[in-house]
Amino acid sequence: MIERSNKGLHDFIINKIIHQKAKTSFSNILDIASGSGAWLGRFTNIEPAKKMGLDLDVNQFQLKDVDARAFNFDDYSDEIFGNFDLITCIELIEHLENPGKLIQLIKNNLSKDGTCVMSTPNIHSIPARLRFLLKGRLGHFDDKSDPTHIYPVYTENLVRVLSNHNLLLTDTISYPYCNNYGIGIKLIASILSPFIPNSVFGDNIIYIIKHKS
Repeated sequence: MIERSNKGLHDFIINKIIHQKAKTSFSNILDIASGSGAWLGRFTNIEPAKKMGLDLDVNQFQLKDVDARAFNFDDYSDEIFGNFDLITCIELIEHLENPGKLIQLIKNNLSKDGTCVMSTPNIHSIPARLRFLLKGRLGHFDDKSDPTHIYPVYTENLVRVLSNHNLLLTDTISYPYCNNYGIGIKLIASILSPFIPNSVFGDNIIYIIKHKS
C-alpha cells in the first residue's frame, strides 16, 4: 500500500512515538486522512478492537474488515464517530482550508484519556527559516512543494486553537530527516544551528495532543 508521506515517517511515528510515548495497546483507533490504509495496516501487533479510517476518497482504501468512511474535513459539523483512545492525523492539516474544523473533530472523538498524534511539515527548522529569510518563501509551501499545501502550522497558534477546544499540546517531536532543502541551505543551517535556539530540526514536526485535565 502506498504511504503518502515522507519516506520513513510512518516507521518513525510507530516506533519512536506510538510504542514509546503513547500506550502500546489501544481499544480503538481513528486515522484521519487514512489514504490507502497503509498507516492502519501497521497495527497488526498492537491490534485494537476497532479501527476506523476517514478520508475524502475512500476508493483508494485497501484494508478489508476496517470501517472506512468518506468525509470532507473542511465541512465537519460535530459528527461523532466514536470514543477513540488513539487518533492519528498524519500530514493532513496543511491541506485544509478550515483547520479549526479538524481540531473540533479531534476533540469530539478523542476519549477523555486518549492521545492524538498529528504530523505536518516543519516550518520551524533552521533551513525553513533560512529559506524564508533569503528568498521570502516558506519551505514546503513554495512553488517547489506540493501545491495542495495551503496552511503552514505555526506551533504557538496551534496551541491557542487547541486551548479554545479544551485540548493541550503535551509534546513536540521532530522527524529528524531533512530532504526538502538544497545542500547550500543545509550547510549554512548547520553552521548557524549552535547560535539559533529552540529550533526543531527536520522536515516534519509531530504534535502529541490530549484533553486538558
